[in-house]
Amino acid sequence: MPKLVLVPFLATCACAAPDGASAGPAAITGTRLAGSYPDGFTTSPDASPYVVDGTVTLGGDLWVTPGTALDVLAGGTIDFAGTGHRLLIDGLLRATGSAAAPARFTAHPSRGYFADGEGFQIVFQGVAYQPQDGSGSWIDHAEITNLAERSDDPERPLNVVGSGIALDHVKLSVNRGDLNFGSGGVRLADGGWIILRHCAIDGLALVIESDLRATPFSVTDNVFRGGDSAIRIDEVEAPALGPGQIDRNDLDGTLFAKLLGVSGSATIPVGDNYWSDAPNGSGIPFLVSDDGVTASFDFADPAPPLPGQPTSAGPDW
Repeated sequence: MPKLVLVPFLATCACAAPDGASAGPAAITGTRLAGSYPDGFTTSPDASPYVVDGTVTLGGDLWVTPGTALDVLAGGTIDFAGTGHRLLIDGLLRATGSAAAPARFTAHPSRGYFADGEGFQIVFQGVAYQPQDGSGSWIDHAEITNLAERSDDPERPLNVVGSGIALDHVKLSVNRGDLNFGSGGVRLADGGWIILRHCAIDGLALVIESDLRATPFSVTDNVFRGGDSAIRIDEVEAPALGPGQIDRNDLDGTLFAKLLGVSGSATIPVGDNYWSDAPNGSGIPFLVSDDGVTASFDFADPAPPLPGQPTSAGPDW
């Protein structure tokens, strides 16, 4: 790994809090990352926080370790060279872009072209977002592209494990190539949760692997496209979700809702969403479930399916 050159600097960031309230101008003092790390990079507490305000290219994993913080400012880009690399967040991540200059996370092939499903993976198990004051890890006005659709570690492009993060006005997409339907997922495991608001999500389903009713989990006013399913509940006891936790989303173009290995017979509330591509004009998607699963989705709790696309869904850029 090349020698790290520490460059303390003072950056001014007009950060908008995820709840829509401005956090105001903030002076951020930190260590600016260099332009290239061919072997990847691991943060260190004695140089934290780290700041990205240009393009940083990595040929390996970027690991934000416990006790460290990474700030990606408006126009800042993290770009992984090659496939199979990971953004590992065990510390604090704050990405605060703008409509004119979003923060960016992406990958590009070392040579030639990515094959279908290649790209990079995000694993978040760091400092949780705090809804009461907007502190903790959050991503606002950002673009995340070329996520790896298929990965064996631990098989999802975006993993939130045992913690929680907020995403506002973010565009996320997997590298799907010529595939008709993506098999990627935003995987929520071991009590991990996410807050998604006003995001555009292409080729990714919500994969819920634990009971989220007592967490801040919330998916509202988003647009989902291109995935083989919108929601997948996996290896957990129903209902796992509370009414309104998935609400006012535009799910046009997603054909399936899945229950795999789900125990119990409770209904899972996913009402008040729009499903215009649902089969036979029913207003609900196909239900796919394992043999022996007696749980089901309730597409009318807390309200019937929306009759049209919610105007509030999607990013503001």
